[in-house]
Amino acid sequence: KGTHLGLKRFDKFKNKISLLYGFRHEGNFLFNEEFEELADESTNFTLIPTVSQPVNAKHWHGKVGRVTDWLSKNISSNDINKKFYICGLGPMVRDTKKVLLEKNVKLDQIHIEPW
Repeated sequence: KGTHLGLKRFDKFKNKISLLYGFRHEGNFLFNEEFEELADESTNFTLIPTVSQPVNAKHWHGKVGRVTDWLSKNISSNDINKKFYICGLGPMVRDTKKVLLEKNVKLDQIHIEPW
């Protein structure tokens, strides 16, 4: 629950924050309770979990597919002036950056932290 205390700071931001959180299997959804609670309590935080290889698809009620799949379908011209922070493994970071650039997001609006 220590992480949750830090996440509460999102309520102090004026801008809306969306977390597109991708993971391979449902068991890899770290801090899910904290993120879900924050999304329930905060008006400016949206959680979008997506699993690329669900173990039990019948019980998973979130998005299915890679982060890049979701971005390709959901980023519009209304989003190109937003800031994007990408954090993760090298191939996912590279592929996500490529999708954002293809959607006309400017390079200086993309912030990257590879693992």
